[in-house]
Amino acid sequence: MAKILYSYSIGFVYILLGLMIYGNFLDGFYFFSKHPLQTYGYGILFSISGYLGVNAVLSLVRTQGALTAVTVTTVRKAITITLSFLFFSKPFVIHYLWGGLLIVIAIYLNLYSKNRSRWKLLVKDFIQHLRATYNKKYIKLRPIDSI
Repeated sequence: MAKILYSYSIGFVYILLGLMIYGNFLDGFYFFSKHPLQTYGYGILFSISGYLGVNAVLSLVRTQGALTAVTVTTVRKAITITLSFLFFSKPFVIHYLWGGLLIVIAIYLNLYSKNRSRWKLLVKDFIQHLRATYNKKYIKLRPIDSI
């Protein structure tokens, strides 16, 4: 958790410097002083939910491994995007399907690279099953004269 604290602190410094360089710090400060309940309240809720989310992902990495954590977060994002299409009206274009397909292929390739020997065994068993099924059907359908 210390690494996350340090990385967020560095991000805070960068944002603060950017606000001061471009002259937006005082505007934000005045806005926060006019609406303290909404800005600080939402900020605290956002911070707590962000902390809980990061903590959940780190716990998942620690207990199940990075691959499972990445898969879970990717599936969560896909579900969120799907729900956003259902709840909010936005035009659907074919590029969304291509993007989703690329993500699924990337997850598959990552799984394959981590478990290559197990996948080869599964594919070999599947091919043998298909051959056995095909041979049973082929033998049943062959005419008696050809035997």
